[in-house]
Amino acid sequence: MNRIIVIGSSGAGKTTLAEDLSAKLDIPHFELDGVFHQKKWQPLETNEFKARVDEITKAPQWIICGNYFTKLGGLHFWTKADTVIWCDYSFPIVFSRLLRRTLKRTITKQELWNENHEGFVVNFFSKDSVLLWMMREWDEMKQRYEKIFKENTLKTTKLVRLKNSKETAQFLEHTRYLRPRL
Repeated sequence: MNRIIVIGSSGAGKTTLAEDLSAKLDIPHFELDGVFHQKKWQPLETNEFKARVDEITKAPQWIICGNYFTKLGGLHFWTKADTVIWCDYSFPIVFSRLLRRTLKRTITKQELWNENHEGFVVNFFSKDSVLLWMMREWDEMKQRYEKIFKENTLKTTKLVRLKNSKETAQFLEHTRYLRPRL
């Protein structure tokens, strides 16, 4: 594994898994949210976003976490990876993690990317709430990824589906013995 994409719903653990893999494999990781969301939550224009991600993926090794499936060209983007890992945990697990994370970030005013912070009103009383976004997108995202993983038309890309913490821990334990090949 040298070029890895980690996908899944908000709160599924994509960033944590990417950070763990980065430490074990000594490969840099990038959060797509950090590339896309500029100061004051301004979205990067689509062509510029693609260009920045293309620049990242020119390197021989990288780990990217995030979805942005449509913005980055769908399966075409995934063919740049040798491995796509789907954090496919149950809705109750993901929602409870997302709620805890959102509360923590709101209370601590943790900086995320590009000087952005999550705000209480936006998170809990707005149509832009990450919690609402997750609930709205859950089914569609799950159906899209299930279809792709079932059909597996990406012949040169390994697809890994992790359905719970135990599977993720086992995957990471196995990964400990892998050495990146350049």
